[in-house]
Amino acid sequence: MMNINKTKNYIILFFVMLAIYQTAKLWFEDFSSHNFFYYLANVGAKDTQIDHNMHTISRIFVNLGNKKFVAPVTTHTDDSKPDPLAEPLYGCIALAAASGTFVGEKAVDYNALLKNKSIIVQFAPSMTLMPKNNLLSPNTIKNGSNIMFDTMIITPLSDASDTANIFFVNSDSGTASEVYVKNKLIESMGTIIADSVPALMDFYYESSAINGFALFQTNVFLDRWSGYQYKYKPLKKENPYTENGDLLLNYIERHVSVFFDNPSTNWVSKVNEIYTYSDENTVVKYYPKGILEYSNYRSDKTTTKLSLYDAYLLAIRFLEKDTSIKNDYYLANYVNKDGQDCFYFNYKIDNFPIEMTIGLKKELEMQSFIEVTVEDQRVTKYKRYVYNFFYGENDNFLKTTYLSAIDKVFASDMHTEDERIKDMFLGFNIDEHVNTAQYQINWLVKTTSREFILKTD
Repeated sequence: MMNINKTKNYIILFFVMLAIYQTAKLWFEDFSSHNFFYYLANVGAKDTQIDHNMHTISRIFVNLGNKKFVAPVTTHTDDSKPDPLAEPLYGCIALAAASGTFVGEKAVDYNALLKNKSIIVQFAPSMTLMPKNNLLSPNTIKNGSNIMFDTMIITPLSDASDTANIFFVNSDSGTASEVYVKNKLIESMGTIIADSVPALMDFYYESSAINGFALFQTNVFLDRWSGYQYKYKPLKKENPYTENGDLLLNYIERHVSVFFDNPSTNWVSKVNEIYTYSDENTVVKYYPKGILEYSNYRSDKTTTKLSLYDAYLLAIRFLEKDTSIKNDYYLANYVNKDGQDCFYFNYKIDNFPIEMTIGLKKELEMQSFIEVTVEDQRVTKYKRYVYNFFYGENDNFLKTTYLSAIDKVFASDMHTEDERIKDMFLGFNIDEHVNTAQYQINWLVKTTSREFILKTD
């Protein structure tokens, strides 16, 4: 398993390398000559391209410098427009790669790393590498090697400073690489931090490392609230293809037409409640469980393989055709199998992940809410659980703190002495496909040997 993970990480290197080059090129007009990376990655408009990269970020925290952390305040409500956080965050990666000064690499000390105000960006597990060297420009950060990371910590030297130390943390190795950058872009980091200071500190996060919790394998930001309980809205879900339990066939037909080169030539059939739309190359099926499945059977093959980053961009642009997606999504995993690039996306709402339970994954035969397969320079398969998720009208209350949840985990008879918590967070678990369900926030606890879903009320 370790060798498989290493192979996956080194494949991902090209993905992140090209993403960073793309962003850096946008920030620096004289960044480099038109080299290998330029021709592979120099596609798309500035704002759209950087916004595409935001789908690789799983969570963002703002460090207030007082051992408390909050979610950033953003006015982003329209998924058709770039997230205002996209440019500054990916711009910082570009700065580090293009003109940053490598300071050094050392063992992680979270008390030091999180002492001052900063912005913390967490990437999905597969997004763990970045280039820091002469592959990108003559201004190398560190010659001859690559920085592996899953977390980026941007620490401005003062509130209105144009300089910052950026720390790239590798949780697996327990190391942090420090890069010094200077650019006016850094000033926006201070603005994001200032705008995120809450008027009332009623919901925030604490660091397991700073709190000295030895039961954790690495640092985890733990959800916390003031007082005995915290009020929130449970999630509801809605199938955009139905109304009062009836299928909106005209809507489905209009919607799936975007997946055909010539919609007027496709035909439709119904067998066992499965609606099939097809032409000579493409088949789109809608299943009664709420699954939309696209397959492209075009027979022509190509010997020219897309770079991993270009395959990712192709997947994102394909998803943009599906206008029925209303939730924010992020890349949760990536797998290369038999020459196919398979991208798996999950949803999130605010800073809360939305995940399928193991039972629902088995029932739907899916690993995530959105799955996209790229092969032969095109999307050959697309599968999505079509429900959208939104807050309901009724109130519920968080009552089980992270300390109580930890006690329940380690009170289990199956607990072993060397078991540690790998990750722990509040999130929504989707465990059934009935339209009337309301989903509560649960504690999701992943240890080195088990996974738990614990109620919070």
